[in-house]
Amino acid sequence: MGLDRWVLLVFLAWTLAILHRQDGLTLEECAFLALIPVLPHLHLNRLLHLFSKNAEFLHQHGYSLRYARCNS
Repeated sequence: MGLDRWVLLVFLAWTLAILHRQDGLTLEECAFLALIPVLPHLHLNRLLHLFSKNAEFLHQHGYSLRYARCNS
């Protein structure tokens, strides 16, 4: 059952990436853009990681980083 689910997800990801293919973007970038509408929390987690990684830089320029979670 697990292998079947994995094969289905790989095929779905590949299909979405190919259908979302644009000039000037790599296949990885196209796959990420196709994934955002399907799993938006991944995009938010990626942004939070990016901001957290650069928190010291933001602080040096007068910005502070705060976030709140909403569990529904």
